[in-house]
Amino acid sequence: MPQLEINGRDPELSERINRELVAYNVEITGVSEMTPLSVKVTGDDGELIAGLDGVSWGTAMLIDSVWVHPEHRKDGWGTKVMAAAESEARTRGCTDMSVCSFTFQAPDFYKRLGFVETGRRLGYPNGTADVVMWKGLTGGEPVEIVAVVDFENTDGREYADRAVEIVERHGGHVQRRLSGADQRTEVHLVWFPDYGSFAAFRSDPELGIGPVTTRVIPVSES
Repeated sequence: MPQLEINGRDPELSERINRELVAYNVEITGVSEMTPLSVKVTGDDGELIAGLDGVSWGTAMLIDSVWVHPEHRKDGWGTKVMAAAESEARTRGCTDMSVCSFTFQAPDFYKRLGFVETGRRLGYPNGTADVVMWKGLTGGEPVEIVAVVDFENTDGREYADRAVEIVERHGGHVQRRLSGADQRTEVHLVWFPDYGSFAAFRSDPELGIGPVTTRVIPVSES
């Protein structure tokens, strides 16, 4: 009989799970090269002032963690190590970067560096949130829109489902999908990596097919 166990840290189990997931990811994506990245700043005494670690996988650069010594957090070292990481990402041929930051950490810092929020893991930890952020490296600013979809029957909801597929087809991502209390309205908060992707979405011939009225409103953070 299979046995279920609940324990604390299990390095052997963690290594096995990671190995199996990496093998699956490589099989699906065809991308096997994962190259670590580290950026380190030390003082004359050898003390660590700031550090960053991450990994590039294909054309994506994932920043795992960034830390700056409390005594040096007004000296711009966070910006400098991120700039160094972005420069190296471009050298490696990466087209985008991503990073996560808790709401009590530094999401505003990353926004000032050009990152945009693409999602949140809510309630983690203790009622806060883990903010997922992205930055494109190929030029062009990201675009956020609110799409209001009004419909009279269930065919309209099927259309709303297709609209989500159309967004993803053009490189976009539906961050939030809300239903009105009357069940005849949906509101989608949508993010696109650049204006070209948004324009391609707007011109998709499937977007105008269906028993619905759709209003698309570009938005920005106030």
